[in-house]
Amino acid sequence: MVKLAQENLSVMALAVALAMGLSSCGEDNSNTNAPPPNPIELKINNYEKTANEYVRVAKKLKQGDVSITVKYIELAAQAKKESAQLQQQTPEMTPQQMQRVATIKSKTEPYMRE
Repeated sequence: MVKLAQENLSVMALAVALAMGLSSCGEDNSNTNAPPPNPIELKINNYEKTANEYVRVAKKLKQGDVSITVKYIELAAQAKKESAQLQQQTPEMTPQQMQRVATIKSKTEPYMRE
């Protein structure tokens, strides 16, 4: 009985070891050789994060939460700055990137006028 339990334990340990060793099979490890991200794409990503946060804060401010007024002002300035920087890089952008920037900007515009 003890020998059978030891064999079962050994089989389970082997199964766990194999599962752990094979768990990376099929994973895409191509990131190690992937080119660095496009600098314009990174700027667009940052602009989108800033714009999304700005819109979220602007909505809260519009609902009467004045405790976030400073954050609103800071995010507005940051969004304007990032938008201006991207505007300067328009000649280097793909049509898809230009469309993405325009879409992001359209989200913030209603709150920039207030």
